[in-house]
Amino acid sequence: MVVVTVIVVIIVVIVLVVVVIVVASVVAAVALAVVVVVIVVAAAVVLVVVVVVVVVVIILVAARSKTWVCGRSVPGIVGLNPARDMDVCLLSVLFVVR
Repeated sequence: MVVVTVIVVIIVVIVLVVVVIVVASVVAAVALAVVVVVIVVAAAVVLVVVVVVVVVVIILVAARSKTWVCGRSVPGIVGLNPARDMDVCLLSVLFVVR
């Protein structure tokens, strides 16, 4: 009877150890997945912020270039400007944005 009890206790201990190992592995895998998701979301947010900042800087540079370059076409270059008296701002803004 004692031998059977010892065998049952050994089997129960082995099963408990296996269960603990499996549960710990699952918890570790879930924790790793959460960490990976957090890193991916943070990287996406940083990327969006960088893109927004770059776009804003491009817009600001284009707007500033427009204030420096804009004006009516001078009579000396009217022959080169088919728009005649129209503002020559758009061309300079397009060159800056590209």
